[in-house]
Amino acid sequence: MKLTFLGTGGGRFDMIEQVRQTGGFVLEKDDAMVAVDPAPGALVYGKKNGIDFRELDAIFVSHLHLDHQGDAEVLIEAMTDGCKEKRGKLITTEQVLEGPGDDVPYISNYHKECVDELLTPSRDEKVDVNGLEIEITETYHEEGTETIGFKVGTKDGKIGYIADTEYDKRIIDQYEDCKYLVINVLRPYTNSWEGHLNLKDGARLVEEIEPEKAIFQHFGLRFAYKFRDQIEWLEENAEDLPITLTSDNKAYKLGEEESAGLGKFTD
Repeated sequence: MKLTFLGTGGGRFDMIEQVRQTGGFVLEKDDAMVAVDPAPGALVYGKKNGIDFRELDAIFVSHLHLDHQGDAEVLIEAMTDGCKEKRGKLITTEQVLEGPGDDVPYISNYHKECVDELLTPSRDEKVDVNGLEIEITETYHEEGTETIGFKVGTKDGKIGYIADTEYDKRIIDQYEDCKYLVINVLRPYTNSWEGHLNLKDGARLVEEIEPEKAIFQHFGLRFAYKFRDQIEWLEENAEDLPITLTSDNKAYKLGEEESAGLGKFTD
């Protein structure tokens, strides 16, 4: 399975400044291609990485915030050949499709009509994308914000995506069967924010879940500006943990005999 990180930035201010690119990541396995949390920049950075979004089979949006779905509609256009062909799946939450409370939908009715299947699965439900089974998980983001993650299988073990969340013991139970993890870690170790992980929280999850490899991404502006400090903290406090702080435009092959490209702490 191949994962390509189009952008490893997160939060509104990094999205504006583009110190780290935003765009989410693309998952490819056999006949399945899934764009995950396509933030603003996904289309452009995908093209730069040689990805043809016309081949997309599904778009996964974990929750309604702009740094996770800003390019979802343009990727729907690509997936459906400019909305001329009704195809593909949109896997997301009810809030993204309908809007929370009195708010408007975050995906236009026009673009929803272009997609073959609109899916709002709950925890433990499974979605098939061209033979790729996606098992839905739950994360614990800001109050009132529905947020989902997922697990997918490979011949060498499961890969789990922990979307935006605060530290919660319930995450450990959901992901303890994963050999590989992709974790959104927005804040540096010195800074906490309700509903989000900082570096210490992320390291704690890795220590408790015990994956073989953990890829951290979705870094906020404070994290990006103090990146060297985060490496030093890991070197001093998490030397034995298999953590990689990934980079923009980085691709990995996971679940194969050799997982290519995973460096110690940073790439």
